[in-house]
Amino acid sequence: MADTQVANIVNEILGINFQRVETVEEAFSGFLVHKPEEENERLSMYQKKLSAIMTTSSAEVQEAAIRQYITLTAVLTNRYKMKQLLGILENLVNTNILQARMLCDCILTSEKLIYKNSDFWIECFCLIRRIIGGVDYKGVREIMKGCREKAQTLPKLAKLLTTFVESFKPCAQMVSIIGHSQMLPVVEFSGYSDHLVNPWRLDPATLRFALKGNLPYDEDLLRPQISLLRHVLQQPYSRDMMCSMLGLQKQHKQRCIALEDQLVELMILPMEKCEQENEEDEMSSTHWCWLHLSSQVIYLILIGFASFPNIVMGLHNKLIGHDLKKGRDHLMWVLLQFISGSIQRNPLANFLPIIKLYELLYPEKEPLPVPDCARAHCTHQMAVVCIWMHLLKKAESELKTMTLPQNLKVQYE
Repeated sequence: MADTQVANIVNEILGINFQRVETVEEAFSGFLVHKPEEENERLSMYQKKLSAIMTTSSAEVQEAAIRQYITLTAVLTNRYKMKQLLGILENLVNTNILQARMLCDCILTSEKLIYKNSDFWIECFCLIRRIIGGVDYKGVREIMKGCREKAQTLPKLAKLLTTFVESFKPCAQMVSIIGHSQMLPVVEFSGYSDHLVNPWRLDPATLRFALKGNLPYDEDLLRPQISLLRHVLQQPYSRDMMCSMLGLQKQHKQRCIALEDQLVELMILPMEKCEQENEEDEMSSTHWCWLHLSSQVIYLILIGFASFPNIVMGLHNKLIGHDLKKGRDHLMWVLLQFISGSIQRNPLANFLPIIKLYELLYPEKEPLPVPDCARAHCTHQMAVVCIWMHLLKKAESELKTMTLPQNLKVQYE
């Protein structure tokens, strides 16, 4: 609705027969008498109409309407009319009807703002310069970044800007560690509690180094440091360092999706390694790895950094299409360690994704062979059965506490 009203106002300002009038004005330009007072009154009237529309509209509707207004303005060939339309927007900002930041963003993201559209290009940047004083510091920084990106589209100038940015490479080297992305820390159980001096600090969302300043750092430092986090997760006594690296605080249940993803990857790696081992070996080379992973899974989920259903579904999605039967019992044993100690304190729905993983890893229709109790890893072979028993017991417990209709309750009893 607001888009249509704005379009109508723009057409009224320009006039229905604007192109024909423009031609007449050019032909008789030496004989016409202009009346600026009447023109200003007319523009003031249209500005009031536009103000009324914007005042009663939400921020999202305002932005959509202004984008359409700018698009209609950008196609004008008459620079005088273009300046009038942009001047109305400036007045709306000066009267606090529009936010200066929003108008600047709409201009900079407009597809029509190209240097070949020279009149619109010049008038828009002049407008931004006049209203940018109404934007806060961080907003100005983002607007100037947008202006720089637009400036890079200008021939010749693009190379000049690139050379200027490259000149800061020595500065970026001075404030970063050379070869940092190739280094791995000595994992300890203490010594990394001070976040300010931790050189391994990563952004918990992107797993990139927490670098300061917008400098031309080496590309390797700007990539997600996945191998670094995996290295730490694989080590014993790594919990404190892991929390310090990612800026996670134990007192806050702060879920870290990147941490979940890497934990899933680490659980799949020993499954792939199991495929290369002989099943007759009494002690698997991945034995200690599974023990460590079970400890990490329990800790990360209980502390709130990871979600059990998401880990299970992540495993399911990663294992689709892979026939990894030798390691499936070990994986179920790891999951059992968490399920056995927490299923009574959590709703059954949190553990139901394990059924999908079971259907994927155990597709056999015939009964599985009975484990040899004389062998050490028979406990791992029984893990999937134990999980089923826990699920059935939990389902029975929840069903007893449900309020059932009398006929169903009698039938159940």
